[in-house]
Amino acid sequence: MRKMREMKELRKLREMRELRKMREMRELVEMRELRKLRKRREMRELGELRELRKMRKMRELVEMELRKMREMRKERELRELRELRELGELGELRAVSSAVCCHHNLFLLHSKQSREREGIAKLDKAARQHEEKTWEYPHRPVLTGALGRSREQSLSRTGNIRGGEGQKISGE
Repeated sequence: MRKMREMKELRKLREMRELRKMREMRELVEMRELRKLRKRREMRELGELRELRKMRKMRELVEMELRKMREMRKERELRELRELRELGELGELRAVSSAVCCHHNLFLLHSKQSREREGIAKLDKAARQHEEKTWEYPHRPVLTGALGRSREQSLSRTGNIRGGEGQKISGE
């Protein structure tokens, strides 16, 4: 009887040990899994942070490029305006036609070839780009966006046909 009891107790102890071992093993496996999951989450978060940093850097680079482009455009426009002012102030508008539209008070440019030959294409381009603005030069008539019209269109509107093919200003 005593032996039976001892056997029973031994069996219980063995079962308890086995249960404890199984529990410990399960806990170890769970801990490993948790560590793996935590590490994955941390790596994913690090990757997301890296991506965010990359995106932020790219955005900063793009903004810097845009800023440079705006500054260059502004400088170019200022340079063109200075050139236009110099042309107007020095009276070197060589390709200006002798026909002047009286009621609009505009210079008319004669032919496209002469505008290109004399370098007035820049003036024409700037005038078209800034049609809504009016450029006033001291002691000069007002120039507006009408510079883009051909000589025939302007003359047909005013009826003021004078001076054949257009005469160049002296000094050439």
